[in-house]
Amino acid sequence: MAEHGAAQVRQHVFGHLADDEEEDTSGPPTKAVVGSHRDDEEVFGKAYDPRIVRRIWSFVRPYQNRIFISVAAVLVFTLTQLAIPLVIRYAIDHGMTAGKLDQSVMIAAISAFAVIILINYAASYVQESVVGKVAENVLSDLRRAMFSHLQRVSLSFMDKT
Repeated sequence: MAEHGAAQVRQHVFGHLADDEEEDTSGPPTKAVVGSHRDDEEVFGKAYDPRIVRRIWSFVRPYQNRIFISVAAVLVFTLTQLAIPLVIRYAIDHGMTAGKLDQSVMIAAISAFAVIILINYAASYVQESVVGKVAENVLSDLRRAMFSHLQRVSLSFMDKT
């Protein structure tokens, strides 16, 4: 009987039985495995709550210009990532023809490749550093606001919680 129940649990958890097992429909259905039907939103709250986003946005808004700079850096990074294969294709298509190598095309392609890589690196650096600074500043502002709020709350509130 224990093996019979284990088969039902495997079917419930994994959605199928092993090749040598058959589904038993003679008895009452088994109960769900503990925690198998938990609704995560009941435990953790909704995944997206617009009220929380608005409250956090009030801390992010002062750094809006820096966020736009970061988005622009991401766009530049993406464009340079897309340009790399195009430069390689150009070098292969125009620089290597029928057994001979066109040095002027290859030098131009290698130079373009180097410039694109440098721009790519700079854009990545700008994006990462700006996002890092904004995140640090937003967290610092949140901590200051929370500390300020806790200083204004009465001591009786602290006793209740």
